[in-house]
Formats: sequence, C-alpha cells, structure tokens
Amino acid sequence: MTATWLGRRASRRDRAARWSRVLRALAVAVAGIAVSVLVARGWQSTVARQRDERLDRTAASRTTTLASALGGYENALRAARSLWLASDHVGRMDFARFARSLDKETRYPGLQNIGWRELVRDRDAARFVATARAEGVTDFTIRPPGRRAVYYVTRYSYPPGSRLGLDARVNPGVVASLDRARDTGETTVSSRITLDDDPGPEARRPVAYELTVPVYRTDRPPNGVAEHREEFRGWASGQFRAVDFLREAMERSSPTRTTGVELHDLDAGAGGLVARNPAG
Repeated sequence: MTATWLGRRASRRDRAARWSRVLRALAVAVAGIAVSVLVARGWQSTVARQRDERLDRTAASRTTTLASALGGYENALRAARSLWLASDHVGRMDFARFARSLDKETRYPGLQNIGWRELVRDRDAARFVATARAEGVTDFTIRPPGRRAVYYVTRYSYPPGSRLGLDARVNPGVVASLDRARDTGETTVSSRITLDDDPGPEARRPVAYELTVPVYRTDRPPNGVAEHREEFRGWASGQFRAVDFLREAMERSSPTRTTGVELHDLDAGAGGLVARNPAG
C-alpha cells in the first residue's frame, strides 16, 4: 500500500510539472476584492507585505487549480487515444458512442467538443472524402477548398457542429501546436483561436484554445522525430473558451472567495487579457 501511495504521489508531481509547462504561455493574476482598512500609518508596510504574500499564495493556488482543470480535459482526450489504440478502425458511430459516454457536460464542463483529426496527403484526399461520405456524412468535404500537399482534417467531432472537414493547416494558431504534438508525443495547447460555432464577426468572438493529444499506432513511445512521424496516426483534440474554462475551474474549486482572477495570454502582449472571474 505504501509503494502504491508513493507511486500515486510521484504521478501527481509529474502531472503538475507537465501542466506547468503547458501553462507557460498563460499567466494568472489575482486582485483583492475586499481590502482591509489601514487603521494606523505605522502598519502600512506590514499590511502591504502580508497582502502581497497572501496574493502570491493565492496566485500559486489558482495556477494549480487551472492546471488541474486542464488535466481533466486531457483525461478525456487520452480516453479517445485509448479508443484508437484498442482498434484497427474506429468508425463515425463508434466515436459518437464513445464521446456520449464521456458525459463531458458534467465531467468536463467548459470543454466544447471532442474531435479526431487525421493527416491526409493530397494523393489520398479523394479516397478519404469518399470513405467519410460512405459513413453517412454525405456532404463531407475538405474545407476550405483548394489543393494542398497535406491536410490536417477533422474527421469526427462531438457534437458535430461546423468542424467536420476543416483543414487546420490553414489556421496558423492551431497548426504549430499540432506539429509539435506529433513530433514530440506531448499534449499541446494552441495559440488563441475563436470557435466557428460562436456567432458574430471573428474579432468579437470569445478567445478560445485547442488542446491536442497525439495518437500513434503503438502504445510504446516512439524514439525521435522520424519515428514519431512514421508511427503517427492522428490527433485527439478538444476546444474550450477561455472564459468558460476559467469560470468552471474557479467555481468548482472555490465557489466562495475574496479574490478575483484574470487569465492572461503572454504571447498576445498588451492585449493578453483573455478571461476574468468574476466578470468585470
């Protein structure tokens, strides 16, 4: 029992370290909602130091909470990875039954969809589209139109939405993270994107991100980039809005609290604020 406990403890440490790396592009800022009234000028420096220490501890705690929430999303995608490892072929109905069984609205709140994306070379594109249509999606096509040497196509999505057939190669915010996931075997997070299902002009849509888990033909970790590419099968992915992710993570971990939280995307510079909780 002791060995098992130590193993689980080590696993948790590894998981925390991994998600700290994934979150390296995001910063958490906390701000006091309730500020103590200074009753004497002589206590100002002491109160300020205690306030700063308290906010530092709160920021560290909030960062751990967000890493844990992303870890939950990763669990859903790793379950999808297991689906492909257990079968030579996963059909559209197989994927739909699997995705429904995850009960993502309850177990993974804020995760908008779960998808499966494949790398398709131009010489195989016609056969790929014909196979997808034969599974019941009669209007399936690779979008946007136009011939490209390689496509990163969403073949399955739950809920279906507007993602089916989309080629991520035309989305710079996503393609870099997909390549990194394929070549390293690591879970990756995209640059900021917007969801196609959100209404209105793209500039006004909420900031979103895509989480990706690479899938290979074998459960044995490939060795080196060349073998990663040779054994590569596809990507399990999930998308989430920053505001939904932050709200669900905070309300589940600490429904009553005295600090607000902001999530900043450091890659976005001065316009890096992507979500705050509570709103405003």
